Amino acid sequence: MVEESVAPSKATFLQHETNRVGKINTESLAKPVIMRGSDGEKPYTHGDMTNVQYGAIVGQVNLAHQPPLSKEIRISSVLTEPQRALLGYISAGREELRKAQEDLQTRAEIPDLGDDPHSIEWRENTLESSKQLVTTHIATMNAATAQVVTATQPDDVDHEAVGEAVTQITQSIPTVTKEVRLLAALMEDDNSGDRLLDATRRLCEAMSDLLKAAEPESKEPRQSLLNAASRVGEASTQVLSTIGEESPESRELHDMLLALAKAVANTTAALVLRAKSIAASVEDDDTRNKVIEAASQCALATSQLVACAKVVAPTLQNKACREQLEAAAREVAKAVNNLVAICNEATDNHQLRGDLMAAAQEVSRTLKELLEHISLSARERARLVQEDHPMDNVLITTDKLVSSSDPQEMIKQAKILGQATAKLIQNIQGEAKDQSDEELQRRLLAAAKQLADATARLLEAARVCSTHPHDTQNQEALRTAAEELRDITTTTANTPAMKRRLINRLEQSAKQAASAATQCISASQNAIQYSNDDQAVEPLLQDCRATADAIPRLVMSVKNTIVRPDEPSAQLGLIEASESFVEVGSNTTASARALQPSVSDFTAAQQLSRTTHNFSQAIHDLRSAASRAREACGGQELESAIDAVNNLRSVLNETRRAAQQNALRPLPGETPESTAKQLGATSKQVGVAMSQLLSAVTQGNRLYAGAAGRDTALALGDFTKSVRGVAATNNNPIVINCADDVILTSVRVIEEAQRMLQNIGDPMLLTQTAREVQVALEKTVDCLPGQREVDDALKTINELSEVIAMGEFPPSTKSFGQLQTELKFAAENLNAAGGRIVQAHASPAQLASTSQDFSQAYKELLTVSLEMAGQTKDEVVRNNVVVSIRGVSRTSSALLFTAKSVAADPEQPNAKNQLAAAARAVTESINYLVDMCTSAAPGQKECDKAIRTIESLRPMLDHPKEPLNDMGYYDCFESATEKSASLGHAISEMINNAKASQYVEFGHSVNMVAESMRGLIESAAQSAYLVGISDPTSVAGRPGLVEQTQLQRVTQAIEQHCQVLCNPDATREQLISKD
Repeated sequence: MVEESVAPSKATFLQHETNRVGKINTESLAKPVIMRGSDGEKPYTHGDMTNVQYGAIVGQVNLAHQPPLSKEIRISSVLTEPQRALLGYISAGREELRKAQEDLQTRAEIPDLGDDPHSIEWRENTLESSKQLVTTHIATMNAATAQVVTATQPDDVDHEAVGEAVTQITQSIPTVTKEVRLLAALMEDDNSGDRLLDATRRLCEAMSDLLKAAEPESKEPRQSLLNAASRVGEASTQVLSTIGEESPESRELHDMLLALAKAVANTTAALVLRAKSIAASVEDDDTRNKVIEAASQCALATSQLVACAKVVAPTLQNKACREQLEAAAREVAKAVNNLVAICNEATDNHQLRGDLMAAAQEVSRTLKELLEHISLSARERARLVQEDHPMDNVLITTDKLVSSSDPQEMIKQAKILGQATAKLIQNIQGEAKDQSDEELQRRLLAAAKQLADATARLLEAARVCSTHPHDTQNQEALRTAAEELRDITTTTANTPAMKRRLINRLEQSAKQAASAATQCISASQNAIQYSNDDQAVEPLLQDCRATADAIPRLVMSVKNTIVRPDEPSAQLGLIEASESFVEVGSNTTASARALQPSVSDFTAAQQLSRTTHNFSQAIHDLRSAASRAREACGGQELESAIDAVNNLRSVLNETRRAAQQNALRPLPGETPESTAKQLGATSKQVGVAMSQLLSAVTQGNRLYAGAAGRDTALALGDFTKSVRGVAATNNNPIVINCADDVILTSVRVIEEAQRMLQNIGDPMLLTQTAREVQVALEKTVDCLPGQREVDDALKTINELSEVIAMGEFPPSTKSFGQLQTELKFAAENLNAAGGRIVQAHASPAQLASTSQDFSQAYKELLTVSLEMAGQTKDEVVRNNVVVSIRGVSRTSSALLFTAKSVAADPEQPNAKNQLAAAARAVTESINYLVDMCTSAAPGQKECDKAIRTIESLRPMLDHPKEPLNDMGYYDCFESATEKSASLGHAISEMINNAKASQYVEFGHSVNMVAESMRGLIESAAQSAYLVGISDPTSVAGRPGLVEQTQLQRVTQAIEQHCQVLCNPDATREQLISKD
């Protein structure tokens, strides 16, 4: 052995060489004393070294200095890179399972809920959404378990596939744990909750054993992994049964699947016995070994199939589970074919070959039955892929005909359309014969006759078009006939059975979309940690949250249509929930695709790609199903909206009863601030929806009016929920009565809109009723904490303003100088109170106190100002003082009104800038009033005015989250540079003028300092906003149809210029100013 250096305690192998016997030459060592221990020199021995050993060997070589602890040779096996990666995934998964088992010892903590309708609805919605999440994630885990079984062949382990499956299990476990604990807490029966927790713990234990058996270089036998997989299937079955997601039909399918898998195992066992007989008759050892190996492989594939069947049986409706089971069945078929081929080569005995082929045919037969069961047992899938209904064919063919520009193609589609319409007429007539209701039977027969007449006109138009195919008038006539046929089909030929069929299809599409969305969200959350692209991560997180929030509504809509299949409101509710889900789901798939290229982990990227593709396909199916259902079930939106809004009255009555009995409890997550914010937002939504309804009715557009009516009903539903939250968190039952007025007037608006569409309504009455709705909404919002106090402050200011209009000035015994001093302090107090209102808009309690302080400060300022005006003998000066007082009154009212609006809806565009601008307007009006009323030492007024102006600009620098103007970054930089230079020059001039006692110039320089500071602060705040939105971690905004912030700034500028034009004392510079 060749050594460069020798450690004091051990030697290190550098390379293997032939062993040579010799003594250690101490002269060749760097330090001969290296052979000495701490207690002196010790004797040493020498001898032969062993042969070359492969692998990493760590042990003692230097016997002259032997450490006391290391006594044995340790041999470590080296794992490959895929094995190390898989071991990391498994370790993370087992850690998550351990945490889950600890968490499942207790239930989730839920506050006491009341028995009012919204509490019951929250409980039901939470139960259904949690059940959906648990079912989806268990299906994902079962599919992943089956993938682990099939990918861990003893002689060929697919480490990437196993790692992907383990990752899916690791992702699903936290969500399952969270939702199971919530379900256990919401279950009325404590025993059911305990059984659910126990079954989930067993599931985690089985998963942990599965991952342990799947570890690389594991010493566990193959049967341990299969047994763990079987226990996973049993535990998942118990979990689904406990939460009520296992129906008798699904249990029957489950048992049938296991029976078929057992049949495959029995026939395969018989085949293996036949193969053993052949192996016994073969004399050649190599051939015999080949037969035995093929038979063993066949038995192994069958055991994997049985294990997979046990795992995926509870969730066979899931596509991934079916795919894993089909893959296991294909492995069995492949092994059987291989065994038959090897046995046929091994023997020429016709008897043995015949018995073998008969056994193989039995295996093929049972496999075929199993595969057929897999395809047919998924009833939802069978419904989706069944043969198109004649009504669908009519709609699809009409679209093709109308969009085509080829005459021959149009004629061809017209013939197909005629055949589809004939089948549709037969179906309608057949359904009419089965109806016991004579009125419905008469209506169906009339619809069939209308279809027949329209079909005749279509065929005649097609015949004319075929004689002169290039005549544009004939082509247009054919298109018109097809569109007429389509209109009749969608309006009059929709039978109840057709509607139910379309709604059933929409239900299944919605279930598939909700499941695919859950899987895509889970994969996205996992992929985010492997991406450094913040520009793609943040939008995906937002879209995932929006999609997750939309899932409960979609699930509850499906449940409502299952319970009430023929109710129009339930059908329209599902259609609208589906259309809304399509919108947010499309955004999520787009964001997920944008993130995928930046995901560094291969397994996470593959999983994200697959789930995104599945979600995109589910969204496409949901969009198609919702469109078909909308065409069939449309036309009843306003009637449904009226029924839904009337039901809200009973909900409010139950809420009022609970409040009177002190039984109204806040729902989990509700706080006074959150409910107040929600009430402001929902009241705004009601107003917007009502405006859209009026616009559609005025234009006579029935389609848009129906959609706006349903939007109004949905907005009112959210409005009543927020009203209930405000009443529960603030103990304010008055808000319920105000909300009841909103519901009553809204019903009258929708009813009058319906009469207007029938040409029997009164436009003036519709407009008046809509105004009543707006007034009722304002009264409801006024019930929020802080709103009443702001209204009182506004009332106080308005009452005091009436004193100004009287022209009466109170007498005063104070001197003019004393009044000037009091005016200065009152102005400072009012200016400071306005600044506090800007800061307090987010807190109802602070807004209430600051608004009262503001009104009191205004009263003090007004009193002092009127006393000073009364002592002024000059009529012109007195009039100027009165005008300035009115300006303070107007800007003070505007500030309080803006604060009230922003507090009710903090998310409105440019809200904080509006509030800050209103406060600055108050400061400017105070400065003008002080200028009119005081005569102080030279420059004192200018200094006081500058101080107030700068103080009013301070809030702009606190949270620059909104743009102040349209300036870009370099424009801000240039403006800040210019204002900084101007500020320095103005300060220098101010100091020089003060030293030289040049009072007029000193006042001008102080004004220049204030103006420069204003420009500098605005530029700094705008540039800070631009820097913030340019940061990589900033969330990218999405442009709306209207730039609301820009529109708001323009509106504010117009108002300010109009005020200047209306001011008779405005200067020429103010009139022609562009700013």
